[in-house]
Amino acid sequence: MMHHHRMLHEAFEHGVGWKLLVMILPPPPSPERREVRALSLDQLHALLAAVAAFPDPYPLIVSLAASTEMRQGELLALRWSECDVGAGVARVTRTAGRFDGAGIVDGDPKTYRSRRPVRLSADTCELLAATA
Repeated sequence: MMHHHRMLHEAFEHGVGWKLLVMILPPPPSPERREVRALSLDQLHALLAAVAAFPDPYPLIVSLAASTEMRQGELLALRWSECDVGAGVARVTRTAGRFDGAGIVDGDPKTYRSRRPVRLSADTCELLAATA
């Protein structure tokens, strides 16, 4: 819905600019808010146990996603050089996204505050050490 509004808004804006239309453009619709439901502790343990049977790097990625607040793009862009297993910290410095025609592209995070250290759990550090 948001995409349709943006396209129509741009078309009508051109019409007004070319003096073909005279109109007041309505504000965009409000985005739908969805509640995020977290896994229970039992569900999380079941997920981690189930993914342990998968080949690398799936157990590590799921463990990172479950134990940190990293976004999907931050997880995909994470490099070994940004992980300090001894200190139990990963540094978020980049993000990855999929773009039509360009595939997956690394880039800077959206905001300065997105660049941050992330504390790693002991289990995640063990997986990192075993995978490296």
